[in-house]
Amino acid sequence: MIKIMIVDDEPLVRESLRRTIDWEKYGCTVAGEASDAFEGLEIYKQVRPDIIITDIVMIDSNGLDFISDVRSLNPNVGIIILSGYDDFKYAQAALKYNVAAYLLKPVSNETIIAEILKIKKNIKMSQKIQTALLAQSDMVKSDFLFELLGTETINSEILEELCHRYDIKFPSDKYCVAVFQVDETKASNMSSAFIRLKEIVNYHIMTNANYILSTVSNNELVVLYVFSLSSDTDIYNFLKNIQSDYKNSSDNTASIGVSGIFKNPAIIKRAYTQAKSALNYKASFGTNSLISYTDISTYPEQAALELSSDNINEIISGIKHRKSAAAIETVNNYFSKIGSLCSVDINSVKENISELVIAMLSELIKNPTAISFIFKRSFSPTVELQRLGTLDDIHSWIITVIKSIDEYYDSYMPLEYSPALNKAMLYIREHYSSKITVEDIAKELLVSTRSLSRLFLSETGKPFSEHLREYRIKAAVHMLETTQYKIVDIAALVGYKNIKNFYKSFKKITGCNPSYYKGKKSKENI
Repeated sequence: MIKIMIVDDEPLVRESLRRTIDWEKYGCTVAGEASDAFEGLEIYKQVRPDIIITDIVMIDSNGLDFISDVRSLNPNVGIIILSGYDDFKYAQAALKYNVAAYLLKPVSNETIIAEILKIKKNIKMSQKIQTALLAQSDMVKSDFLFELLGTETINSEILEELCHRYDIKFPSDKYCVAVFQVDETKASNMSSAFIRLKEIVNYHIMTNANYILSTVSNNELVVLYVFSLSSDTDIYNFLKNIQSDYKNSSDNTASIGVSGIFKNPAIIKRAYTQAKSALNYKASFGTNSLISYTDISTYPEQAALELSSDNINEIISGIKHRKSAAAIETVNNYFSKIGSLCSVDINSVKENISELVIAMLSELIKNPTAISFIFKRSFSPTVELQRLGTLDDIHSWIITVIKSIDEYYDSYMPLEYSPALNKAMLYIREHYSSKITVEDIAKELLVSTRSLSRLFLSETGKPFSEHLREYRIKAAVHMLETTQYKIVDIAALVGYKNIKNFYKSFKKITGCNPSYYKGKKSKENI
């Protein structure tokens, strides 16, 4: 059975799709439904549907965000959009996510069924291909590892999805990566020398009790070794045996770079980088060498102690959900572990923290123009980190950064509002000096104007126009108290072209004229 999932904020639409189509007749079943993108993503993870039918404009969420999230987990799921908006911008945005169809409401069941059958045909073809691939277990594992190494950002959810897609299960969470390189040989023999190396590696994989995968990446043979409960030295015996067999069965030798030992497969790319870094020291160690990252690192204890992508996601999630204490605790735990080491590579710590800050700014701030406002300076995390000389300095610096972002996020994205209204409020703060309307914001957020206007009234008790006017006057007060600009110039800077309208709004909101605030010290952030 092909599993169908329906996402639409209109209950009647969901019920109509569920009840008026004989899904079983077409070899399908409705496995789940949701009223918004947030609920939809959670249900998707539970039921893993083959096809999703979704609206693109919903009251409390954006259908494109949902599609983007699903695509990051499974790029092959079939998606049909049902939309009430015949707008090129919506259709263009949808095409970016490779949707199967963009259908305008109202739409007949026959049209929907026709699109479902097209997707179903493609799914059947993909399943045949997948079956053929699964019959070649080694190839599947190779493809899995290759995709794992090539994925830029891996979190626990993406890793879980990849494991599900390739039917891969890790027997433990302790692993390392090795990179093989054929030592210099005659150019005409390089290809056959590499093939022979791959044959030797595959033989040892088949005869080893531990879980091992291999693939070819950048003309190098890469091996992922997952430890059992036995000693960590197993990996070195395994690799030395490969080197010995390869040397005895050919006229060539191979050198190997080995990463530190990690306990989080989601950061496998870092292990791969370590193994390649170790291999770069072949000139010093000589041919047929086995080089561990812990051998070439000045701080071997730190080889497996990294701020993982899961840690970074925990910190960002803590700020998003107003749990900054939890975010700070994650950072404190990291520094506590680093501080317990005998020796520490401070540059590695700076790289970890820089990665964290860049992720926070990208996920939580998004608008680069707001960064200088948040930190009250031109903020360059990499430059500032390089100036810090001790772990305590770095620790204090990142805590201050987290608190600054948390204050901004709390002020600009009030928790009591729905996600759609939070985004609308942020849009006002970023564009108040321009001519903006509720229609502009609705189009930007891909929600209907009517829905957004209703959200302003229902959640705040005020219409959009009043929120815009109040924020403009708030910004004007700040400028009056902190700058030497003339009142007429300030009026223009906050979006008023007519000075009379500015005075009228100012008096209505503050109860006094602009000149009252001129030169007073501001006590309020904008």
